[in-house]
Amino acid sequence: MPGLIDTHCHVLGSSVKVAEIENQPLTYVAQYARKMLSHALSCGFTAVRDVGGGDAGIARAVEDGLIDGPRVYFAGRAAARSPLHQDHDVRRRVVSGRSHLDGSVPDEEIEVAIEESRRRRKYVAAHCHPAESIARAARLGVRTIEHATLIDEASAQAVKKADAYVVPTLVIVRALLDASASAGLPLRDGPARTPAHPTGA
Repeated sequence: MPGLIDTHCHVLGSSVKVAEIENQPLTYVAQYARKMLSHALSCGFTAVRDVGGGDAGIARAVEDGLIDGPRVYFAGRAAARSPLHQDHDVRRRVVSGRSHLDGSVPDEEIEVAIEESRRRRKYVAAHCHPAESIARAARLGVRTIEHATLIDEASAQAVKKADAYVVPTLVIVRALLDASASAGLPLRDGPARTPAHPTGA
């Protein structure tokens, strides 16, 4: 059987609470990544696509044999919305990769990220849950829509029209729902529950 490819992971995601990851020592987070990658390899994954957090150091550690794990394709740090909504701030972050996505991003900032990414022959991936965010991201030129938890017919058509891709992560939703109490996640009651997520286009 060919090796499996995980198209959406966060190798440094040592907690479902993003703020906790930001405050943990890098040495701890790196050890989490080592364990996670080793486990992924033992499950048959020979490549993973990290869409926020993973960096050249983790990829190189696998490549150089310091970590037993699958090949890591990484996006680097996620780009955050600009406090001042200024294009040059977004450009700086896209180039440096030093910020974290913390909420709904204005159209202008998404457009700047796409422009800078295309200049480097790269593409933009966006973590989206609501249907309106999915449609907006596709319309603005985002190449891959991560999660797409609440996609509907209209937003699916928007993705199709933009020739973009959806990377569904249904197993993550199930795992978060199952672990919500022990992880301290603020999930709503009822059959339409969806996991709280700090990101969205």
